Amino acid sequence: MEVGEEAVHADAGVLAALEGEVPVWIVHPVDGTRQFVHGEPGFATLVALALRGELLASWTYAPALDLMAVARRGGGAELGGRPLRCGPRPAGKVIDVTISHYDFTTDVEKAALSGLVTEGVPPRPCGSAGLEYLDVARGLLDAVAFSWENPSDHAAGLLLVAEAGGASGTVACEPFRLAGCNALPFTAARDAETAAHILSLLTAVG
Repeated sequence: MEVGEEAVHADAGVLAALEGEVPVWIVHPVDGTRQFVHGEPGFATLVALALRGELLASWTYAPALDLMAVARRGGGAELGGRPLRCGPRPAGKVIDVTISHYDFTTDVEKAALSGLVTEGVPPRPCGSAGLEYLDVARGLLDAVAFSWENPSDHAAGLLLVAEAGGASGTVACEPFRLAGCNALPFTAARDAETAAHILSLLTAVG
């Protein structure tokens, strides 16, 4: 079975399949539509495989950047065939974090993310979610914080970051659930300490 962005928009009930007994492919053909339409290279194709609510494998492919990242549950992460590790954030480093793009967030969501606008955490709006996750896994970005939960945007990246040694969680200090009903916003970060700090600055949407 396949779950994609269009299918979820048409019938949110298909998300229940992500916790079922049949393997499910989670597919996002073009992540970073704005960049793709403008002829910019910052877009990607995201694919993940899930079973019983758990991610088993993921692929993040950025054709214009010639990047392919692969993650396997319990088997680590690779970029271009080489092992991928986030590494801890250097002590004293200003946290580099991207957040849900302002053009696609409600006032309530903006307020929930506003805690990140503080000294030591200068947030910037995200582009392709998949490539932001890849940058976290590469240690080029410290964290992401998102206020929406569509699994086609997040599944591939969450496994990639986890297998590269990173951490993630929601404002309820719970793991992100692929089938939805998460306490939002949530974060994925290069290490557990950074993830905890980001979560401490966020406010629940509600």
